[in-house]
Amino acid sequence: MVEQDNWNINNRIRILWHSNAPWAPTGYGNQTALIVPRLQKHYDMAISAFYGLEGGMQLLNGIPIYPKGETAYGADVIGLYSAAFNADISITLIDAWVLNSRMMGNARAKWVPYYPVDASPVPIEVFKAVNQAFDRIVMSKFGERETNNAGLSCHYCPHGIDTKVFYPEDQMTVRKKLAQAVGWNPDAFLVGMVAANNGLPSRKSFEPALRAFAEFKGKHSDAQFYIHTYANGDNRRMAANIPELIRHFGLTLGRDVFLPDPGALWLGFGNDFMRMIYSAFDVHLLPSMGEGFGIPIVEAQACGCPVIVGDWTAMPELCFSGWKIPQSEAEPFWIPQGGYQYLVRAGAIVDALESAYTVRGNQEYRERARDGARMYDIDRVIEKHWLPTLQKIMERVEASK
Repeated sequence: MVEQDNWNINNRIRILWHSNAPWAPTGYGNQTALIVPRLQKHYDMAISAFYGLEGGMQLLNGIPIYPKGETAYGADVIGLYSAAFNADISITLIDAWVLNSRMMGNARAKWVPYYPVDASPVPIEVFKAVNQAFDRIVMSKFGERETNNAGLSCHYCPHGIDTKVFYPEDQMTVRKKLAQAVGWNPDAFLVGMVAANNGLPSRKSFEPALRAFAEFKGKHSDAQFYIHTYANGDNRRMAANIPELIRHFGLTLGRDVFLPDPGALWLGFGNDFMRMIYSAFDVHLLPSMGEGFGIPIVEAQACGCPVIVGDWTAMPELCFSGWKIPQSEAEPFWIPQGGYQYLVRAGAIVDALESAYTVRGNQEYRERARDGARMYDIDRVIEKHWLPTLQKIMERVEASK
């Protein structure tokens, strides 16, 4: 057993990071794995993993990782862990509306939510939560603008990607390499979509995306669609039934639309596979109802793939090469947290796919995508955003003592 005292051997600033475990195959887990080890070079770091670890504490490269508690989102243990680690601040990378300042439970540790804003205005429940915080960090310029419009100050630290891992590979080479595993035609016009299949209605817009692809496929027989997500064909989750939607729109699974092997999804495909499929796509489609950031949008472009996104929430600021569907082509949708997202019109997706089809293989588009994504390289994000932000927050912490 590792003794707690062994972790408190110096007087460096101590930060508890509350989110998914760094090995969790989620956007939160992805950012935990990228950000926390890099911040460890400057601060003492610990992770409170409300998802991805239970039953006991672990050490990973000197970073203590605390397990989930008995309630959702770690509400019952985050205060305990911040006190046990003697944290100066607790950064929570999670939807802010599921937490509040009373859950921190340690007067020493200041609550600093690192939260998504995926609706306009800042959803009412999000505002209620972050209004109680010591300080605030947002992951998009959209989130910064909406938070400021709500009368609150915040810092901007975007999500990052590792551009040494996500880079362009030769498109035809990876298409042929993956053809047998995925089942697609290497010569097809390949539309890709990497998105989590959670919740109803689907925030990732699976229904209009498939409806649009069916119409587009009627005009272009060489088009194929790969969706990297959980199919939910057995309806066990509150999520879109992708195979059912495929059948409903007259498409054929394994010929027109392709899904990953579900067992492989649980085991994890790894970054090498994701880099290859992004490189293989002609265009990446993600016209979500709302995005707090949208990591696949940047990962795809880092691999040279242009994108189709909605021109609302955080998506337009991440479109370096591709097409933004105008907000006028979407219907406002009031979400339970209190704010508007936008349900895209399928016909507008068809128009964007047509534009992408006309420039398939265009290297200028692919190079511009890669160049834009470099701005979000994780090492650059740490140096330009995280370190200056944390210095400002810790100056406030010291002044408040």
